[in-house]
Amino acid sequence: MTSQHCSIGLIARMKLNARLYHLPPKKRPKGKRGPIPPVGKRLLSMEKRVTDKRIKWKSVTIAVRLKNLKINYFVVKDYGSRKF
Repeated sequence: MTSQHCSIGLIARMKLNARLYHLPPKKRPKGKRGPIPPVGKRLLSMEKRVTDKRIKWKSVTIAVRLKNLKINYFVVKDYGSRKF
């Protein structure tokens, strides 16, 4: 089964000190000059995300090479069919 059938866009391991950002705005912010920003606003850091009670973590067990692995994950955002 492929990731498209499961509606999975990306699964990634991340460092706790990773800098996460929203997508950049499509249009230049009103009243600002210069180029469009390459990144959007800053997201909550991974260190804070791990302990934040508002984040709803989910668990799934998968079979990999005859071993069962328990994976904890959360969904950051569903971008649907947007192309990057």
